[in-house]
Amino acid sequence: MFEKIHLMLKVLAELGAAQTGLYGLYQLGLRTGYYARLTPPRRSQLENVPPVKYDLFFLPSREELLSWVGDGLEDLITEADEIASGQIRLFGGAPVRLNLEPPDGQVHWTLAGKRPTGDIKLVWEPARFGWVFTLGRAYLASQDERYPAVFWRYFEFFQAANPANCGPNWESGQEVALRLIALAFGGHVFNPSGESTPERVARLSAALVAHARRIPPTLVYARAQNNNHLISESLGLYLAGLLLEPWPEAQRWKNKGWHWLNYGLQHQINDEGCYIQHSINYHRLMLQLALVAAMAARQRGERFPEGTKKKLALATRWYISVLDPISGAAPNLGHNDGALLLPLDQGGYRDHRATAQSAAMAFLGAACLQTGPWDELGAWLGLERPTGTILHPPGLDRITYPNEWGTLRAVTYRSRPAHADQLQVELWHNGVNIIKDPGSYSYNLSAPWDNGLACAGVHNAPVMDRLEPMQRAGRFLWLSWDQARWIKMGPGTDRSILSAERLGYRKMGILHRRDLSWVGEGSWKVTDQLREVDKPTGEHDFQLNWLFPDGEWTITDNTFKLMTPEHTIIVKSQPSETTCPAVLRLVRAGKVVYGPNGEFPLHGWYAPSYLLKKPALSLLMNLRFVSPFEITTSIQINP
Repeated sequence: MFEKIHLMLKVLAELGAAQTGLYGLYQLGLRTGYYARLTPPRRSQLENVPPVKYDLFFLPSREELLSWVGDGLEDLITEADEIASGQIRLFGGAPVRLNLEPPDGQVHWTLAGKRPTGDIKLVWEPARFGWVFTLGRAYLASQDERYPAVFWRYFEFFQAANPANCGPNWESGQEVALRLIALAFGGHVFNPSGESTPERVARLSAALVAHARRIPPTLVYARAQNNNHLISESLGLYLAGLLLEPWPEAQRWKNKGWHWLNYGLQHQINDEGCYIQHSINYHRLMLQLALVAAMAARQRGERFPEGTKKKLALATRWYISVLDPISGAAPNLGHNDGALLLPLDQGGYRDHRATAQSAAMAFLGAACLQTGPWDELGAWLGLERPTGTILHPPGLDRITYPNEWGTLRAVTYRSRPAHADQLQVELWHNGVNIIKDPGSYSYNLSAPWDNGLACAGVHNAPVMDRLEPMQRAGRFLWLSWDQARWIKMGPGTDRSILSAERLGYRKMGILHRRDLSWVGEGSWKVTDQLREVDKPTGEHDFQLNWLFPDGEWTITDNTFKLMTPEHTIIVKSQPSETTCPAVLRLVRAGKVVYGPNGEFPLHGWYAPSYLLKKPALSLLMNLRFVSPFEITTSIQINP
């Protein structure tokens, strides 16, 4: 009992009274049946909903769209045809069955607690209707009436299988809001089609009312989370208020949505431009939500307040600075749940250029890239390419040279961490991620895949005594945050070296410093130093992980050599005096392929998106040391 009270006090101290209290209110509303009374089941359509003018998005001409799609037209039509045949590419992966009929779909959402075997996101993702954007692009490019027919067929099936406020697809206000955005897009892009009969359009308008009504009762949960839930749910309300303007509740939805949307953007982006969730993919989601809001507001003669514009400009600069300039990809930092709100370009899930270009045009007044296929998204958002200078913001906490760059992660947390990844190093060369973050894979599968890749051991940074540097108090909750601080930053700093130290192991009496140095073309050096602070600490275990792409490899005299189609990589670590010889292992897809056997189910995997993982190579070194201790890792990358 004492341990539980102590844990609750730590949660209260680190998350704050406001967030903790709001979450408590949400739980009280669930357990007392308050939300069940506020959101009664509705199995019949609303009557007398005024016609909706679906005019939020801008529709490029067929000629414009084809110029951007270019050689990708065949791929676009293929994916649209897959959707027409009942398959979608969840989270950017291979085609799977489009399932819009969840378990417990006819019971109230507060009672639909019997989870299907596996991950709830497999239920939620198809029901976000994100695949409508692909159908819409294909329809505009081909004028094929099959695509609007497919949209309306799936919409009607969803309505029957998921009555308003029933089933798991109405459980989360965020899922409802994201579906509302996609349905509004479908109503717009398919409006010219003969399949969009007045009766169908009326049913879609009634559905938007039902979706908008579902969001306000549990907005307290989104406020408690203080993350992308609040941004997306607020945007859903704001859009509903604009689209359903004659409806009695519309003005209230619009005002509430606009208030909390601006509050969220101003409070969830820090002064460096980093988003509160410490995640590249959630940073993109936030920017895309903001782009939709800005588009809708412009059309109604409204603008973001100055505080919001300032934060969005910072967030855009931060986002641009972490992109790989050759591939358009970005580090797989933090939680990655496969979300892609606006797949309105040909780049694919891992290509961030379309969002970066649109955000630069909308929030900085300049383009960050030359003209290219990534300009398509901006056209859908009604953005005109500025004549201003192309932006080249300096890299954020990264060393950049022609065709290669590296990052050292060091964060002073002001919001709860996502992954235990302080002082992680990543390297890129010629558009290829050489030393990589493993990603997330899944939040909800059975152990070890219940957000297991958030742990420290699978990241590219040392672990001491096989202990986490923070206290894990839940699937998404870390306590006793592992804070880090920069040692060499500021004007005049040598940009060929980054240095930082972390405090997560100070409780053991150890302070860890890491230097990342660029030595020359394709040549990098990482130096880890450990020293005692406060008290003598004795002997400790040290484990160092490096995650590489899969490929052919050799290990000779503790030197690791990896051959991939693009590169040859040579890695060697040289420790100072140790109490016993270092042990080297290589783990591929959870199996030890070199060195002593052991259990490493999470190592040797790379998850580029949600529920998608690929074999990779984890190079693990274990040794015993007494501080002060230093180990230098040399990495040579040859094309």
